[in-house]
Amino acid sequence: MLFPDLAGKVPEPVPVEGHKALTRGVWRWTTVPGLVEIALYDALAARGLSPVLWPELDAYDLHVEVGRGREAAEFRIDVKDYTSAILLAKKVQADGGDKGGAEWLVVPDYRASSLELLTSVSREFGMKAVTAGGIGALICRKAGVAWQ
Repeated sequence: MLFPDLAGKVPEPVPVEGHKALTRGVWRWTTVPGLVEIALYDALAARGLSPVLWPELDAYDLHVEVGRGREAAEFRIDVKDYTSAILLAKKVQADGGDKGGAEWLVVPDYRASSLELLTSVSREFGMKAVTAGGIGALICRKAGVAWQ
């Protein structure tokens, strides 16, 4: 599980002398989801894998290849952190899936309650929905390394 201590709360920006603050939109829609992207990247890299952040000029968030030959697997991941699963589902539908080519819609572990709806909507567009911890475990299992 990634971020087990977050308990569903979005981190609050804290002013620091000598630094500028981001606008609410940039903070909420870029920085906060980026925390999960970076945590997943770090967790996979720490296990000896070679994830790539923001491939193809940020077409999607994370690219991971594991295994060789018949055992090879590729993961194109887009991380989304929406408070409302309904709004995220509507975005996936409006976009016709993921415009950047991601196959995996990944939400933070603390948004696991959204998976039932997101799985149903994602399936319409050939995508799969999973939590960050769930995709980490799957990638590690395919790579033959321990997640936990």
